[in-house]
Amino acid sequence: MTKPAFLERCKNIFAVIDDLQTAPLRKMAIGLSLEKEFLKDFKSLKLLSCITQLARIAVDSGFNLVEDSATIISNWTTTTPIPGELDSIFALQVLRVSGAHNLSKDKREEYLAALKTFGITEKQCAGGWGLALDIVYDRLIVDLKTLNELLTNAWLNA
Repeated sequence: MTKPAFLERCKNIFAVIDDLQTAPLRKMAIGLSLEKEFLKDFKSLKLLSCITQLARIAVDSGFNLVEDSATIISNWTTTTPIPGELDSIFALQVLRVSGAHNLSKDKREEYLAALKTFGITEKQCAGGWGLALDIVYDRLIVDLKTLNELLTNAWLNA
């Protein structure tokens, strides 16, 4: 597999994640006591990130994400770390964009950092990018499963 084919596949994989609708995520965030005005400019991934941060706080503190949302919000700040379960999704987003543009120095650094998130280097792919794509799939499967478990546990905490 060539590098352009790899990046095109990353774009196609991201299309599935890109189908996350902003409106339902915004409704969820507002239902969890986040201010509508604060969220007004957030798109789907930023909203998912906020919800995931709240879920991490809920699980780590033994709270229920829904029932204890006001308490959870009081422990949340905009500098609360984004749970690692989202790293591969954000890295995939960078790879998706990287395939569509000539990369400036800064964008190339973002691209290389995105590859590193998956444990991939361009040097490893000198003979082809097929294994790199397998790595992307495998990491996304694990991270999405873990993200699902985090959200489920946050909702079920009593």
